[in-house]
Amino acid sequence: MEFKKETIICIAFLLTVFAALAQEKIISPDGKLVVTVSVSDGKPNYSVDYNGNNFLKASPLGLNTNLGDYSQGMSLQKVSREQVEDKYSLKTIKQSEVSYHANKGVFTFAQDTATIFQVSNNDIAFQYKLYPQKDYLSIVVENEATGFVLPDGTTTFLCPQSGPMGGFARTSPSYETPYTADDAMGKNGWGEGYTFPCLFRNNDKG
Repeated sequence: MEFKKETIICIAFLLTVFAALAQEKIISPDGKLVVTVSVSDGKPNYSVDYNGNNFLKASPLGLNTNLGDYSQGMSLQKVSREQVEDKYSLKTIKQSEVSYHANKGVFTFAQDTATIFQVSNNDIAFQYKLYPQKDYLSIVVENEATGFVLPDGTTTFLCPQSGPMGGFARTSPSYETPYTADDAMGKNGWGEGYTFPCLFRNNDKG
């Protein structure tokens, strides 16, 4: 009887370790684009690989809200997956008839929040979902942990944000500013950050 108790305790301990180290992947239909979602010291993160090359190192996920901090103290509790297919027509783009295929993963870190990734052959999108809580009709996002940690040696092609109320007729920021090709990481433009879209070169990988 004593042996059975020790066995149960040992198995429970191993399950706890595996749960803490759990990571899950969502992969594009062609198998080349891979998003890995995991938790490190209670903090959710994701990384991105394409064709065997790392394009985003472990990068933070999560929101801190007036109802709870969903950026730390988390554990990956459940994952569900489904395929997404869509067809649509747009006359104003280069390819007027579009057939879209992607794989969708819903990663639940707590009972009332999830992060939803959608991965096609060419792109990744994700969003946070907060489920209704008691009688609350709204929520305040106090700050966001979301980040993009690029590999060492990455260079940038970015448009510096202009300061407000400047330029012609005090309309800035209203136009794109000059880009610098293959600039070094770690800068802050003209002190105001950058404007989307932001392009990055991952060394010679793409």
